[in-house]
Amino acid sequence: MTTLLDVVELVGNRITEIDMTLARIAPSDPNPAELMALRLQLDQQQQTLLRQAFDENSAPFQSAAAALQKVNESIGDSIRKVEHIASVIDNVSRLLASVANLATTVGKLA
Repeated sequence: MTTLLDVVELVGNRITEIDMTLARIAPSDPNPAELMALRLQLDQQQQTLLRQAFDENSAPFQSAAAALQKVNESIGDSIRKVEHIASVIDNVSRLLASVANLATTVGKLA
């Protein structure tokens, strides 16, 4: 069973990876702004999850958490691959959409 703590930790670990990736991108690269915007949205979604009341044992939560875990696993270590920044942005976008789905599911349970 996945808990809120598991989800918050997963998202926090990915935010840290994004921060490390941003630190390695050349200042002349135009992509950091888009990646930073996604990082900020991901952080906001994480904070939303922390503020909401919900039932971790509910089927909707567990289903959304499993979908998030699946996206997380499919991303693997791709966020660290600065040389494939377009892929990094795409993967972070997918992760953000999955976290937003979970936050929406949680919101319906409150």
